[in-house]
Amino acid sequence: MRELILDTESTGLGESDRLIEIGIVEHIDGMPSGEVFHWFINPDRQISQEATDVHGITNDDLREKPFFSEIVDDVLAAIGQDILVMHNAEFDHGIMNRELVMADRSPLPDDQVIDTLTLARKALPHRGRHNLEALCNYYSINRAGRRLHSALDDAKLLSDIYPLLLRDLDSVDMIDLLDEKTNADARERSRSLQRPEPLTPRLTKEDIRQHQDYIRSVIGPDSVWLRHFPQDGDMTATH
Repeated sequence: MRELILDTESTGLGESDRLIEIGIVEHIDGMPSGEVFHWFINPDRQISQEATDVHGITNDDLREKPFFSEIVDDVLAAIGQDILVMHNAEFDHGIMNRELVMADRSPLPDDQVIDTLTLARKALPHRGRHNLEALCNYYSINRAGRRLHSALDDAKLLSDIYPLLLRDLDSVDMIDLLDEKTNADARERSRSLQRPEPLTPRLTKEDIRQHQDYIRSVIGPDSVWLRHFPQDGDMTATH
């Protein structure tokens, strides 16, 4: 099975912002294969200062880089029909599809994408934060020397995180399955203990009268036990 761990950087976070970097780490059968794909892209628009503060990339850095339309076929050839794993896929998937549509290509279908942010929230519900930095801290993944974001560097970090998330997600699913089975077994045992028909009372009216007299003589006429005797000869109310 081939999966592609993908991350992007952009000119900003708005609907009109453009891609400036794509990083991909290939996994085969759940493990990194050693193959990576990496592109810097000329966005043909100004990069916001807020974005540069995050990833450190400036327009000067990209002046000689290709436009997305010039590399789109290489990107699609690298991706193929295989699964794309993204952290906060709503953003990365969205901006990839906007670029593809502008390049007259079909968008990437939703069922081709796995969002590790969704997986992290399910696998680690006790954690307050689920961003890449928080997950690196939780899994003790070394980020030494990483000062700014980079699509390829972040894809490599996610490549380390992804198998650990799947492991923890399997544990959560197994716990849910055991809970569900335990509850189902309890319900089945409860049903099996229920009598299809109530037992026929064995006490006669005389038995009950004698027992009432005994309670009055030993405990007194105000005994709470006297309230639980059947009324008007209703023998099914006995305990």
